[in-house]
Amino acid sequence: MVYILETIQATLSEVLSPSRAVDISLVNDTGFFVVVSEQELAELQPILIVPLVDACTLASDHIDVTVLVEDAILKVIIQYDHNFSTTIQLDEPICYETPIGECVGRELQVGISINDVTLQQQCIELGHRFNFNAVTDPYSWQDKNSGVDIVLIDNCNTLKVDTQQHKRIIICDIDDPLIKNNHPGLLLWPFFDTDLLHLLCCFRKHTPLHVLVADDNKPSLMVTKVMLERIGCVVMPAEDGKQALEMAENKPFDIIFLDERMPNLLGNEVASLLKDGETTNKNTTKVSLTGLTEQTEIEQLYNAGVTDYLTKPVTRLVLDEFLAEWRKHNGVPKQ
Repeated sequence: MVYILETIQATLSEVLSPSRAVDISLVNDTGFFVVVSEQELAELQPILIVPLVDACTLASDHIDVTVLVEDAILKVIIQYDHNFSTTIQLDEPICYETPIGECVGRELQVGISINDVTLQQQCIELGHRFNFNAVTDPYSWQDKNSGVDIVLIDNCNTLKVDTQQHKRIIICDIDDPLIKNNHPGLLLWPFFDTDLLHLLCCFRKHTPLHVLVADDNKPSLMVTKVMLERIGCVVMPAEDGKQALEMAENKPFDIIFLDERMPNLLGNEVASLLKDGETTNKNTTKVSLTGLTEQTEIEQLYNAGVTDYLTKPVTRLVLDEFLAEWRKHNGVPKQ
């Protein structure tokens, strides 16, 4: 049994580390984090490993490796110096494990500082695919309101990172001493795009949801706030629709809870303005807290921009179930 992605990484690393003589881009387009062949390594030696070593020997500038499934067949495409290419077809049986879910919801802010300019640019471009925003100015990370929770650096970087404020992902070679020390958050070079995604997801699983709750009834607002905090959320309260809109236009949230009947702006009007505007919460889940029960009234909420609704009075059990369902479909929080 051979882990295909890890075998590709190990082969390239063995030949090219620590000099990193050429740039490498590894793309996993299988839709899964884990790809396993039931063939023996000796069987894959001439099929997979030899072509990889040949590419390392012949390449003078760049190596691109893409692993994908086409017509139910696993293929590995090896291209070097952007011109020469070979396609390897791996025979069954192939096992695929751990589907890759999309990174949806509020955009994640990731600080990036990598000495290798090409590698830094690759990581920035991955942000477009995986819905994270690369923040490349280290001085801006010091601002606790910047939203930067995770920092991606390389092992040669002398930048000091406040580990109380930021989680670290460190890019290093396979023989780096950090590996022996079992340092958390290591990203071994060369890495597949989905390796970075997997680490980001793992870090975010331990991050609380950041939610906005808007209700003009102060007792109701405080009860909802306390229930969400006891569940583990970080809660920002707003006392009417106008205040909720102002807050949501300036700070990213995972979920926005909106009482429907509020002065200045109704809950569905806040949802509509956020949905139609170019704000950081344009695609954020917007939940109406309402006493409305008629189907036509509920449909009007959805048409305005509300994505879900909970019938008041809302209980702790209802919130627990809703958040569990949200995590299942939307992944994990992004801050």
